[in-house]
Amino acid sequence: MDYAKIAENLHGYFSLVEYHCRAATEGNAKLFRFYFNHALDWLRLPEELSNTNYMKARLKKREKFKLTVPAEYQKQYMLEYKELQKEIAGLMNDPKNQSMEFRTKQYFFFAVRILTCIASFYGDYSMVVLLSLLQFVFLPFSIFISLVYGVETIFVLYSGYVLFYPGFCYLCKVMLHESLQFSFTISYEHLALFLLVDQLLCTICLFYSPKGRTATPSRKRILQSVVYGFLNTKTYYIVLFPMMVGLEVPLTPWILDACFGVTGKLMQFLFGYWEVLFYPVYHIG
Repeated sequence: MDYAKIAENLHGYFSLVEYHCRAATEGNAKLFRFYFNHALDWLRLPEELSNTNYMKARLKKREKFKLTVPAEYQKQYMLEYKELQKEIAGLMNDPKNQSMEFRTKQYFFFAVRILTCIASFYGDYSMVVLLSLLQFVFLPFSIFISLVYGVETIFVLYSGYVLFYPGFCYLCKVMLHESLQFSFTISYEHLALFLLVDQLLCTICLFYSPKGRTATPSRKRILQSVVYGFLNTKTYYIVLFPMMVGLEVPLTPWILDACFGVTGKLMQFLFGYWEVLFYPVYHIG
């Protein structure tokens, strides 16, 4: 047995793993640095461009208006962005980085997602977390996108509920009679019903829209969109729902909130900033 050859191969393998880890760390650090350097750029924009609520209010007036953005800011941003693209491309195209084709990465990513769904159904939450982290092996630069986009989504879409619901649920429980305490317990039937209704609505939207009938694409294109869209988005619910089975959800606070619209107002205010928070991450991704 040629131990020297085995040692040489092992050394080459560990060197390659070390390079991939270093490239992933360096690449994500560059992405985070660029993002935080420009995180507050929206404060330099006119209010109509930084908050869609202001734009809607201005458009309602039906008056002509003019918005200006400093040309130097736009030029500097694009200059730094193109430099970032070159640096990331350099890490990906390094001879040591034997990167997979994008389609191959997608196959691995969806395979990981399916395995995560299976682990969730079996109630193995530790395995769910472990398998979820595997996506960063095949898509190392997605660490930045996942973390930043996740934080932004929680802030804009869910922070209103986080701030309002715990206290409101407690008040409803203390102040309302038991006969008014409506609730339901999440089960697998809810997941099946959710997916059924969701796919039914998607099917209707395929042929009809608020503007009338749609231009129906080819069957092949529809099938591609259905498979890709389901694996890319609907599997999130298949991962989450099984982990919530058995959770009792109070309905009374939902009903009262729907009547008074407290969280709706909070969400409307925060959602005004969604575009200036989301677009830079989407652009970088």
